[in-house]
Amino acid sequence: VGAGVTISNISGATATNLPMIYTDTASIVTGCSMNCGNDGDADIVVDKTHKPSSFVIGGTNNRFNFDIRNIGVAGTVTPLTAFDFLPAGFTVNGGAAGAVAITGTNATDWTCTSDAAVPQAITCNSSVNIHANAMSNFGFLVSVGASATNPSSNYIGVIVTTDHSSTHDIDSVPLVSPVVDLTVAKSGSATVAVGGNVSYTITASNTGNVATTANITVVDTLVTGLSFVSAAGTGWTCSATGQTVTCTRTTAIAAATSAPVITIVATATGASCPGPISNTAVVSGGGETNTANNTSGTTSTTVTGCVTNLTLAKTASSTVAVGGSISYGLTVTNTG
Repeated sequence: VGAGVTISNISGATATNLPMIYTDTASIVTGCSMNCGNDGDADIVVDKTHKPSSFVIGGTNNRFNFDIRNIGVAGTVTPLTAFDFLPAGFTVNGGAAGAVAITGTNATDWTCTSDAAVPQAITCNSSVNIHANAMSNFGFLVSVGASATNPSSNYIGVIVTTDHSSTHDIDSVPLVSPVVDLTVAKSGSATVAVGGNVSYTITASNTGNVATTANITVVDTLVTGLSFVSAAGTGWTCSATGQTVTCTRTTAIAAATSAPVITIVATATGASCPGPISNTAVVSGGGETNTANNTSGTTSTTVTGCVTNLTLAKTASSTVAVGGSISYGLTVTNTG
């Protein structure tokens, strides 16, 4: 850490009570703040935020965002320099020193690098003035390593002063453990005529905060009265054995997203009468641990065309001797 840098730290943090709060500080140290040159009263403040609301341990899609505002009455005097010191366990560039990829509204106005000796120290420079009542926005992605689950200290409140004009902001970031959580939803035809097809749509979703890590399987057991016709879905491999339809997916489902739908088609036979037909689907796999929400709601389909039509047939012995017995046979048939 260079001269003029003050680092405060807090000890005793443990991983026993996740989510844990990490505090990260950004500072603007040059570019003039008040009464510091030809531009007069420029007044720089920095707001540092993060997205998503909680960073996933082991995750890489975690972003720090910087809004550097000039609330003064005159523009800044370049150069502008911003310093950011990442908490323990946080890295950019996989922990390597060098240029940091940045994005944001004004990303092209800035260049950021991580320090060769201390890669957690990020320095960002800009030669573009910020006009009065204007803002410059940029940010970068960070990775949260496994060591962030149980830190012995956490760097906070980095303040650097080189020309007696500085500003800083502290951003607290909750950390959460990586979780895969599969759910499944199912919908189907409201009605079906005997002999017609019923169509079911099944959607498997990952409501967790990281992508699935293993194959995903959806099973739908067709009730008596349904005869399997087909099952398909983009990225799914489906087959049927008897009344059991199984679809498997090897491609991961990203966090907070759904896989392409599965469509199952079956014919309603006379055995489905008088109805209704009730059906559910079950999802499993993906590397999840919570299986309490893996069954869909019940889909109910009304069966129409269930007609009862009874016929009676009678038979009898063709001959009988005097004093003998005649045998009659009665057969009742439902032709509905």
